[in-house]
Amino acid sequence: MARIVLISDDLELSREVAQRLEAKGHVVIPLECLESRFYQAVQLRPDLLVADFASMSREASAAFQRALATLNPKCSVLGIFGALDVVRSLPALVGTADALAAKQANRKAQPASGEYGFMSLDVHRREVTIRGVSIPLTPTETHILSILAANVGRYVSPKSIASEIQGYDVDDREAGEIVRVHIHNLRRKFQKAGIGPPYIVSSRGKGYLLERRTRPRASRP
Repeated sequence: MARIVLISDDLELSREVAQRLEAKGHVVIPLECLESRFYQAVQLRPDLLVADFASMSREASAAFQRALATLNPKCSVLGIFGALDVVRSLPALVGTADALAAKQANRKAQPASGEYGFMSLDVHRREVTIRGVSIPLTPTETHILSILAANVGRYVSPKSIASEIQGYDVDDREAGEIVRVHIHNLRRKFQKAGIGPPYIVSSRGKGYLLERRTRPRASRP
């Protein structure tokens, strides 16, 4: 599935392109030809940005070029020139979207089931079993826990975790927001199950670490 932003003021053209792409399982976000929308398109971090230059005035085209300067370099950009050009370009556009989706799927790492000493992770059933206690997980929690378990005893940065889950590079701020919520939920589930360890610890500037220890530290006198 590719994430595609389509910029055009031609509603019929946008509808036709969106229908063809969505029929192949892609996500299409239509936007108008306004300068504010150009920067919104960049912030959406699409896999493919399609711009209908026939809908743009000279001023809008210049604004679009300025917005492109801030675009993620890994995003592909495709220009079309009105409805007649779409008839010729649509097969190539669909092919480009399919190729981007396939590339993204190949790059996106998949979580792995396994035995990690005190912990057994089953990615198919989406659950972790710790000392006989089974805890259901969401798909994202399963993936995060598999990453931490594969690196037990070592810190993994939020950026590394989020990029592996999403299948594309994620900036530090977005990564922190994505991972923080899921780590909180994992800790809450472990605590609610009353199992104590495993312990997921965090360190500013380093990331998250799944500790090797399986017992609480002795309390200080």
